[in-house]
Amino acid sequence: MPPELNKAHTAPDRAVMKLYGYSPRTTKAEIVADLMKRYQAWTERAAQLFVGDKSVRRKRRKRA
Repeated sequence: MPPELNKAHTAPDRAVMKLYGYSPRTTKAEIVADLMKRYQAWTERAAQLFVGDKSVRRKRRKRA
């Protein structure tokens, strides 16, 4: 990774580590794996909320 890009990622990486409670010894691979698990769980819950929920669907206009 170019030094400028690496420097640009430092602050967001630290913020994510602090937010999710990762230790400084946690590897990037472990962090990515954990974040993907969290994302999968979140999307599964979100999908369950909208399956069969008619209030989310748009109503069709009647043609004149």
